[in-house]
Amino acid sequence: MEEGMTDGVQWQDTLETIDPTLTMFALAHGMDLSRGDGYRRLEWFSDGLERGILIRPADEGTLAVDVMAWRNGALDTLTGGSATDPTSVDEIAEVLKGAIDVANTLEASD
Repeated sequence: MEEGMTDGVQWQDTLETIDPTLTMFALAHGMDLSRGDGYRRLEWFSDGLERGILIRPADEGTLAVDVMAWRNGALDTLTGGSATDPTSVDEIAEVLKGAIDVANTLEASD
């Protein structure tokens, strides 16, 4: 179990808490929102690449925000990294705005 995490249900509850924020953010920015067990992912297509922002539990009650880009249908071209330091639930909407810019600068690997 991750540090600071007392129960997998706690993280799922945290992710469900931010779902309305992520849904509104996705709609406002023309993105798709994928919900999985233990993560949320925003996805869009830009400059010939699929792009995404992955939101997942980090340590001590924070959320990690990672960015990625890949060629359509070619996950072996995936590139990415962390968009920011782990963030609180309350700051997620603001962090996502910057994460879009970071994701849009990524190039897929060859």
